[in-house]
Amino acid sequence: TIVQLIRIFILANVPFRILVSAATHEAINNLLKKIRKLDDTVRVCKMQNSPQKKVYRPGDECVVKYSGDWAIGTVIEVDVESSRYKVRLLAGGRLVWIQADPKLIAPLVEIRRPNSMTKFLEDNPQCVIGATVWTLNRFKRNFLDKTAKKTYEFDMLFVDEASQLRVPEAALAINLLQKDKGRLVVVGDHFQLAPIVHEEYPKDLEAEITQPRVYESFLTYLKNRLATELAGQADPDGSYFKQLNENHRMSRPLAKMTEHTLGYSSYKICSNGGCKCRMDAAGVYARAERLKFEPPPPRSALDDKLNQYLNPKHAVTMVKLASSAPEPFTNEEGRSFEAELVARIVNRYRESSEDEGRVFCITPHHVQRKAILNGISERHLEGVTVNTVECMQGQEAALVI
Repeated sequence: TIVQLIRIFILANVPFRILVSAATHEAINNLLKKIRKLDDTVRVCKMQNSPQKKVYRPGDECVVKYSGDWAIGTVIEVDVESSRYKVRLLAGGRLVWIQADPKLIAPLVEIRRPNSMTKFLEDNPQCVIGATVWTLNRFKRNFLDKTAKKTYEFDMLFVDEASQLRVPEAALAINLLQKDKGRLVVVGDHFQLAPIVHEEYPKDLEAEITQPRVYESFLTYLKNRLATELAGQADPDGSYFKQLNENHRMSRPLAKMTEHTLGYSSYKICSNGGCKCRMDAAGVYARAERLKFEPPPPRSALDDKLNQYLNPKHAVTMVKLASSAPEPFTNEEGRSFEAELVARIVNRYRESSEDEGRVFCITPHHVQRKAILNGISERHLEGVTVNTVECMQGQEAALVI
């Protein structure tokens, strides 16, 4: 949704400076990558006080110098001996080898230090900058051009994952909006995790809802405040709040499961509402709805089980683990067994699938993440991202374990 709103600015061909912020770096990175893919003419950068990434792994997205121009691609293979990367180009899917040289390969989203912000804004009349609210507050002086005696302000601010930001934290980013015509767009899901706070706050149920509570999410505060202000008023076009009921990336069974499990009413895949993003140029439904997996003949009972887990006919498979021993698993035994099983599932998928994209493994804690990473590395499996759910938000893959 945020990407499509930015697309409106691009199509209007007018100068714009857009700021993107969120509670986590991962949410910002994922959003900036999608904006970068939308239009190569728009400069996209992340404001961060750290150096550019110089080492790439299979599955990493990047831009490479090819045929005299920059092209977006995905790293497929790394040749350590010759310091080269095999990259699949986004346009056309061509495979090319690129030397490990910063002049030839760079991150999909440019990282810029705070002290270069004024020059970046001056040189790019159409640009998108991403940063956490804390980075923006810490380096807000870097938006001041002392020579020109002016402060750069933004036409629009997108706050993503707003359910995780508290009110005073969101205010740090809002201060950088143009005071007369700046537009604030808040995106979030009130069913998702609320801000995590360690302090005890008094919850006065009689308090006026228009007074922001420091411990509640920015999304909840806005929703409650606007509901109070609009009480008794007609709002026929829903000009303040829009509920998004269309899913543009999940298959039908997954969208249906989300509707019933999480209670999203009227939730559907986008093509049911007339959207054609899943269609090809001829108007034929073209997006693959099933996993690209051809089950090979099983060599053992375990192989047969792995084939069942990866059966393309099912969008969701639940594997229930149980110990055959009289005593239940200890925590360490359970972690070890799960990690081994995950590695075997990924290995089976890689053996029998044409898909070279990333595989995701999401785990609730870092101890389990390390155990799974060890199992993956022992089998030399590439293109597997293992992390906690907080770090995986906004990303997508064909197979998620």
